[in-house]
Amino acid sequence: MKKLTNSTRILLFGLMCSLYFFSYFHRIAVPGTIFNEIQETFVLSASGVASLGTICLYIYGFMQFFAGLLADALGALKVLLVGAGLLTAGSFAFAGAPETGTLFASRALVGFGASLIYVCLFKALHELFSSRDFPAMLGVALFLGYSGGLFGTLPLERMVSAIGWRAAFFWISAVASLFLVGATLTVRWKVGFQPEKSSSFSAERMWQVYTNRQSFPVIISAVINFSIYFLIQAMLGRKFLQDFSGFSSLAASSFTCGMIALSMTASLLAGFGTRALNRRKPIMVAATVISLAAVSLLLLGVAGRPLEKLFLLPYLLLGLSSGTSVVFSTSVRELNPAEAVGTAVGFLNGICYLSIAVLMNLSGWVLDLYVPRKAVTSGIIIYPAAAYRTIFLGCWVLALVSLISSLRIKETAEKTKPDQSAPLPVAEKIRPPEEEKASSGSAVKKVRPMKREEKKEAQEEQLTLF
Repeated sequence: MKKLTNSTRILLFGLMCSLYFFSYFHRIAVPGTIFNEIQETFVLSASGVASLGTICLYIYGFMQFFAGLLADALGALKVLLVGAGLLTAGSFAFAGAPETGTLFASRALVGFGASLIYVCLFKALHELFSSRDFPAMLGVALFLGYSGGLFGTLPLERMVSAIGWRAAFFWISAVASLFLVGATLTVRWKVGFQPEKSSSFSAERMWQVYTNRQSFPVIISAVINFSIYFLIQAMLGRKFLQDFSGFSSLAASSFTCGMIALSMTASLLAGFGTRALNRRKPIMVAATVISLAAVSLLLLGVAGRPLEKLFLLPYLLLGLSSGTSVVFSTSVRELNPAEAVGTAVGFLNGICYLSIAVLMNLSGWVLDLYVPRKAVTSGIIIYPAAAYRTIFLGCWVLALVSLISSLRIKETAEKTKPDQSAPLPVAEKIRPPEEEKASSGSAVKKVRPMKREEKKEAQEEQLTLF
């Protein structure tokens, strides 16, 4: 990426985050916030509604392995704009889908477009900011992007209640298209579409990233923590509260809204916190402990006396845990070669979202296994406590695995500190020629003094060795 003015950097940063806003919005809003509306409109089973989310996530997760390669090879900004265009087209198609075939096809297009945005944003930030500032700026980007998920909870529920889900998604798609046009014009006139720094495809580098055992504990903990959070946030959170505790749509949406609001705040604090502490592992271990505590509370609440309003606590704890994803991503970045940043974060993101899709599918199948107590209307189904108990028990086992894995994480923050014990290459002195020893004895070899120009050339040649 060529040298840019500060104002252009800020403008690019804001526009990239706005496109990530809509990418994250679609992952949270469907099916979580409009679960009942979709089930009623298209007469789908629980697993059918869940598939609207998982088809998007399967494509999103699978494409992450290639999105990183594309970002490294073609340039982050160009690929990001293509992804945003596909996302916007899929969003319009979803709003106007007349039948289930078009509905699922639109979600596939949304998933394909969204898959190209986050990795490219990550790659662009890597090029724009130093290693010390990177976690903080990534935290700000995630805060702004996660606000799209926040909008996909209570604000979207209010829009749907007022004008219907189709009209709500149409107007949201229209606003997204305006930001896309603005970003395209800015990149075209301020940066240009041809990247200055790019790298060709390297199977060896990709294999190096995929087989890096040092990053395995980070990936395992990151994937499990975020998968559990996303299951509650994007699929079960609102539905569970309405089914189990009898919450209204507004009250249930306010819980998931608070959940993602805390996640946004935590991502911002984690980014600046890891910059100030210059530590990674303690934050990641704490995140897994919090996630296990949250799932334990959910399991206790659904196994015994309903917690009702106290369910807000585990929801907030899951939001707090997910906000540390910036630290997990930073650790993976530091454990892999700098030229493979896009490939590394794409690998992490791909495994993460494929795991989320599998977990959501399994949860949908569990719900369908249990006979519902009753139907509120002809299309909306209320599922029994036993179904949610089974799901939360599975999540508890996963959270325990995450905690054990986090204890094996390698601290990477020291890599960003200069090595005080090692002398700097430029400090190494060139011995005067008259001090050179003759190979056959201890006598000093007599040579003529070097001229000023020759000394300069010798120093330059010495420095190139480093």
